[in-house]
Amino acid sequence: VDVPGIDADSAFAVTFKHDEKLEDGRTPCVQCALLYTTSKGERRIRVLTLGLQTTSNMANLYRYADLDTVMNVLMRKAVLSAPKSTLHQMRESLVSTCVDTLYTYRRTCASSTSAGQLILPESLKLLPLYILSLTKSPLMRAGTEIRADERAALMAQALRMPVLSSVAFVYPRLFALHDLPFGAGELDEHGVPQLPATTPLSQEKLDSKGVFVLDDAVSLLVWVGRAAPTEFLQAVLQVPSMEGVDCSRLRVLPLDNPISAKVYSMLNAIRSQRPHVLQAIRVVTAKDAFESRFLASLIEDRAQASMSYVEFLCHIHRQIQGKFN
Repeated sequence: VDVPGIDADSAFAVTFKHDEKLEDGRTPCVQCALLYTTSKGERRIRVLTLGLQTTSNMANLYRYADLDTVMNVLMRKAVLSAPKSTLHQMRESLVSTCVDTLYTYRRTCASSTSAGQLILPESLKLLPLYILSLTKSPLMRAGTEIRADERAALMAQALRMPVLSSVAFVYPRLFALHDLPFGAGELDEHGVPQLPATTPLSQEKLDSKGVFVLDDAVSLLVWVGRAAPTEFLQAVLQVPSMEGVDCSRLRVLPLDNPISAKVYSMLNAIRSQRPHVLQAIRVVTAKDAFESRFLASLIEDRAQASMSYVEFLCHIHRQIQGKFN
């Protein structure tokens, strides 16, 4: 494979099909070599060798599955199918993959359980949620809200995105800025930023008196509730209220007060986890042009042309039962 350029924030995904028999207990290895030229004109070669475990037990295969990596590969495969598939076909292909994966687990590892239960392997219990989220993402979302050039740019990013970033790209993170715990955004003893617990992506979890930030690994959307405290707005956005304010002109800057310092530290901590891109911060509020994008990212809710998370789980369950019947 020849590539014109590569940087530290690019990631490759490779799938293998091995036709010969592998013995249990053996350690097959995968080796890859990268021959490249540095920015100083030096020719170098980097060799990576990975030893793998083999098993004939399907339960072990599911037990050690890495959901974040699985979703990264599925996202790339879906994007690569874009030239030959419609958005609807891309979404349906992901749903079929989810159904086949869970059906195989049910048939090979949990055949004795009740047919009326949806059985999910522990390592992949969030697979339906992530699949639903990916089908609702700007990559594949139905409608004309996402421009063609914007979707193409996101697809290009998805094809080189490392797992650390694709996790939030597939299922965005929502944090409450109005209720940050002590130490949020600060570095721990290992130099890792401390982030508070996330909020589920549902509109019922929003508070009209609150301020939330949505991290999708590409940008940061700061949603301000209609009844957000004046003290917070003045300290962070330098406005007394959001009435009549043009949100596109608002900036979150480091100001000389404790609330601003805390919020800005939190936003910088999130940004530090995305070294490949500088995430732009966009403030949104009710009736703002960008609010629809923020609400569309609350994927656990029902949208006009898509299911809620609960409805999707029921749909997946029916599809699995149909395969048994």
